[in-house]
Amino acid sequence: MAGVDRTVFADALKEYYMGPMIENINRATALLSVVQTRKNAKVEGKQFIIPLITRKHRGIVSRSGASRLANKLPTASQQSYKRLSYFMKYHYARIMIDGPVMRSAKTDKGSFARALDAEIRGVTVALPQDFNRQIWGDGLNKLCQPSANVASSTTVNVDDTRFLEVGMLLTVLANASGAVVVATAEVASIVSATQFTTTAAISLTAATDGIYTESDATATSWNNGMTGLKAIISNANVSGAAVNVGSIDRSAAANDFWKANVKSNSDVNRPLSVGLMQQALLAGQLNRAGGQAPTHCFMDSDMWSTYGNLIHNDRRFDQREDTLEAGWSYLKFSGIKLMWDKDAPANSMWWFNINFLFFLSQTEMQFMEEDGNMLHRVADYDAYEATLVCDKELAADMCACHTLLDDIEVNLG
Repeated sequence: MAGVDRTVFADALKEYYMGPMIENINRATALLSVVQTRKNAKVEGKQFIIPLITRKHRGIVSRSGASRLANKLPTASQQSYKRLSYFMKYHYARIMIDGPVMRSAKTDKGSFARALDAEIRGVTVALPQDFNRQIWGDGLNKLCQPSANVASSTTVNVDDTRFLEVGMLLTVLANASGAVVVATAEVASIVSATQFTTTAAISLTAATDGIYTESDATATSWNNGMTGLKAIISNANVSGAAVNVGSIDRSAAANDFWKANVKSNSDVNRPLSVGLMQQALLAGQLNRAGGQAPTHCFMDSDMWSTYGNLIHNDRRFDQREDTLEAGWSYLKFSGIKLMWDKDAPANSMWWFNINFLFFLSQTEMQFMEEDGNMLHRVADYDAYEATLVCDKELAADMCACHTLLDDIEVNLG
């Protein structure tokens, strides 16, 4: 039967677009929000020195008896001193917009949002998101670690794909030296939590190579991330790092004061218990170089839920969920706030005292406009670009008060 159906009339029908645009992006930065509650140290220059007292006086004795030897004075001693040395890290984000797109999106008649405004807002949120990733890391700035060799293939298996995005430009670098293995690779798809594909075939060795952000022949992202909790809350130097945390070698016996407390189980996960958490809570207070209790404990959402299940039926503990002013939810353990972060490593709890973690900040997040303009025309093109910049490094002036409780199995009930 002939007649007008939707196929015939398709070109005469209007398309109805419903606004506004809805973000389908998880932009949560819980750990960054907490660390920023401590005032940044405003600094300038290349290197930043923090003096420490690392040993108490040792020339103390007690005597008794009538002999003159009982009055012999102790050998003179002194406190020991050390200095921390940190270097600034420089962070950039860049946007580019075609002129025709900007002109086509001047009003609501042409678009749901102004193209320039949307990109500016997006990049000013994206950079802090990357800061949150970095302060969970060890400073090497690696996005993920291959779990299997890749021989001229577009499929790459890794430990975790959560920091990858479709269209992201990557570089494969040697973990120990930063040498370029694959100059450029673009993410084509995120297949699963442990697998992604690239637009062109690459080759790498899982035992020695890592996946990093975009690099070029003269500047790589290797060893240029902020010093994160994996480096600070550790009892060893970061393997492959060019500079140790605070420029202090933890392998030297005289520098044991710079080791954090690590409660692990040789990479074998064990059930979470109140006893293990008490050990982590007390470790910083019992450490002779610490003496400070943690103020916060962070973990991923699965570990947070595991703790909630652990105390669900035990009224001895204050398990009441509460909310910080910033909006983040937390549970409690002996008065300590337990929070989760989407970027936190799995199977672990990170106990720290916020009073001994802070940002060294030379330039807060701002667009480069030293020449008077934020927006610059791209030479020979009807296009414009802007660059967001921030000079910031995470620093610690005590490590012995922080504790990593590691190798904990997840129990979601």
